[in-house]
Amino acid sequence: MKVRRLLPVILLLVAILACNMPTTPTPVTPSADEGEPPATAEPATEAATEPVEELIPTISPDVLTGVRGPGFAIYPEVKVSLPAVYEGYDLPVNLDGITNYGQFGFSEAQRVLLSQNGFVVTPADWLEFYQLYEDARYQDTPVFATTDAVFHVYHLIFDKMLRDLEREYFEPDIRALTAACVQSAQTMRNDLAGTELEGVAQRVLAYFAVANALLDPSAVAPAEVADLVAAELQMIEGHSGLLPSAIFTVGCPESCDPCNQQPTGECQGQPCMCEDYSQYVPRGHYTRSEQLQRYFRAMMWYGRINMRLDRPEET
Repeated sequence: MKVRRLLPVILLLVAILACNMPTTPTPVTPSADEGEPPATAEPATEAATEPVEELIPTISPDVLTGVRGPGFAIYPEVKVSLPAVYEGYDLPVNLDGITNYGQFGFSEAQRVLLSQNGFVVTPADWLEFYQLYEDARYQDTPVFATTDAVFHVYHLIFDKMLRDLEREYFEPDIRALTAACVQSAQTMRNDLAGTELEGVAQRVLAYFAVANALLDPSAVAPAEVADLVAAELQMIEGHSGLLPSAIFTVGCPESCDPCNQQPTGECQGQPCMCEDYSQYVPRGHYTRSEQLQRYFRAMMWYGRINMRLDRPEET
């Protein structure tokens, strides 16, 4: 039985070996009719490649006619002859020698300054630099282009970019971060209740609750710090000027003036803080929307209410 089982396997191995055995080529003897064997052919080589230049199609200039437009504008070159050294003019200036003096309506005081200094600065109703330059071009009035016009354009571009970033990214992010900080501070305050750090944790909670209320008018301050938050918000919204901070003057002796920049005696080293609440008035592009106004006040709060290094409970 074992021999019968092994027989198919043996036959299979023989077949495999037979297929893979090296074969010896049989020499071919040329016959008399065939003559000498032909010479061995040279190895084949790749066809010569045409130069790249010949493969690139060339386009006749006539084909491109009418493809492009006439261009944005045509600049006619104006030939100007200037002296090698500007000799200037003598002061006072003789106003009768100014060819386009009649284009301007100077007051008597302005005429005196123009003659005395060679220039005069007058108020105008222009809102942007380009409006003045455009009007001067239409009036064929010589223009002195100043560098502040270019810097003003740069300022407008930067201000627009910053405004978009604040509206679309910064304000939503700081609002979400502040809400998370309020929750974390609330948990910390609850954990430290009844310990010597409870007061510190309560001020931290009030600090973030003020920022949260500035960013989100619908936010409700935690009950344990509601009075402190309301006092700070009242001074912020009232732009009350220099006043003691409701949160960071807790423990400050009544005899001490928190707004005194040079405290003496027992007032030195006391937990007293004075804040200038007039700084919370939105300005610049922050007046454009309620969102930006809230963002401005909150960032002023974060930026101005500092954690003092000499106060261990704040750092």
